[in-house]
Amino acid sequence: MPNVSVIMNCYNGAEFLRDAIDSVYAQTYNNWEIILWDDDSDDNTREIASSYDKKLRYFKGQKAKNLGEVRNRAIRKARGKLLAFLDQDDKWLPKKLEMQISKFDSENVGLVYSNFYYYNKKTGSKNVAFKKNYEQKREFKDFLRNYNINMQTAIIRNLPENRFNPMLTISEEYELFMLILSRSKTRYVSVPLSIYQIHDGMQSLKKIHLYPYEMQTALETFNSEIDGFKDKYKSEIRYLRFKIEYYKARAAMAVGDRSKALALLIHSEGSIIKRGFLVFLVVLGKRVWHKIHEITNRYH
Repeated sequence: MPNVSVIMNCYNGAEFLRDAIDSVYAQTYNNWEIILWDDDSDDNTREIASSYDKKLRYFKGQKAKNLGEVRNRAIRKARGKLLAFLDQDDKWLPKKLEMQISKFDSENVGLVYSNFYYYNKKTGSKNVAFKKNYEQKREFKDFLRNYNINMQTAIIRNLPENRFNPMLTISEEYELFMLILSRSKTRYVSVPLSIYQIHDGMQSLKKIHLYPYEMQTALETFNSEIDGFKDKYKSEIRYLRFKIEYYKARAAMAVGDRSKALALLIHSEGSIIKRGFLVFLVVLGKRVWHKIHEITNRYH
């Protein structure tokens, strides 16, 4: 049986798909299978999948409403003890599985993630995501303030409780990974092991307006499933509430509604410095707002 099931969810991603699959076949660690779940694509995804051997298992289902449900459909087919994730438009570097699987050195380790590269398809630029070294011990509250787990870098255990919220489509991995972090240990590989591609067709860009509302759903889930959440993490919760208002402002700016963005930021719970800087960007206009976010690798 494969030790790792690589979960690949695909919808009309033929442009990128072969590169993503090839990056799995290029791994130095070989005990894996790919679960390629096709969310009712109408391109040549099936033809691409059929060109590989039996280590790639292809499934096609009816179009799902939310990404969380699609990911769960793929996981139900997984036979591995561990679950890794790779979306259709991203890629792994050859030692990704080898270096991360070695970090599951204890039953208490529930999640292993790594650094990664941002690759801007339009400009051709490639940058390391995190300059800071996160090797030191990090607690759950640290992730509440600084969540730095990118989907294609994560590996988790294939346990019944490790399933995505089927009602979410932007924050599904955030909610699940945070719940895992609340009950287990994490390990981090500081070497970039994945390539996250930024391009115009990204779902995270098209559906940015959903993020604050799904973030609020995640907060409600944490409160119901993590003992004493509201009392233990008051400061972190205030920060997340500010982040929710910030993303509402981003969604408003995406459609050019500066007055709404200003109102959201002015009345948010963020510090005066943070609010003031963001308000200043809004006043300067949509073009400056987006350019600053692009430069800081946050507009993705």
